[in-house]
Amino acid sequence: MTMLARRAPAAISGKDALMHIDRTLRRGGRGEQVTLIQEWLCLHEFGVMIDGRYGHATEQAVRDFQGSTGVLPVTGEIDPQTFAMLTRPMAEALRRIEPPPGAAFGQLVAACALQHLRNHAREIGGPNHGPWVRLYLHGDQRPRDPHLPQGVDAWSAGFASTMVVQAASSLEIATPIDYHTHPTRLGQQ
Repeated sequence: MTMLARRAPAAISGKDALMHIDRTLRRGGRGEQVTLIQEWLCLHEFGVMIDGRYGHATEQAVRDFQGSTGVLPVTGEIDPQTFAMLTRPMAEALRRIEPPPGAAFGQLVAACALQHLRNHAREIGGPNHGPWVRLYLHGDQRPRDPHLPQGVDAWSAGFASTMVVQAASSLEIATPIDYHTHPTRLGQQ
């Protein structure tokens, strides 16, 4: 069964800080927004050090990214339009899925997960780091949970919880489970 996407994003907590800037950032800037820009540049295969400092390398990577789009002016600065292009994969992943008549909840959860995976949701900057991890952990980013089994990341349950929230939003129903970041507690009430 084919799932069609609509342009309205689902209500996912913590996404606004990951997908919007309200000012232009340029060489010499520092801080969390610069770190986020560097993460997105790396996710787009424009490798820079993720250090929160907007130096010459970051400026050149921004120029290269802008040039690769074919539509952005090549300035080396991150304005809201350039940032929107950088974060477009997340916007696409969060796009509401229009459920066909009679769609089962599980089908919609799977379609949401596929939509995220097609937009290359993954860690960047180390284990449990990056904008995708923070999306699934509602703006948080944390090291491995020592209480989880070996090899299990805390954000995996956050990913599953986010897919459930997004599917419920598409179906306009209440979320059937509480949000969790611990995989063994997912689905427990």
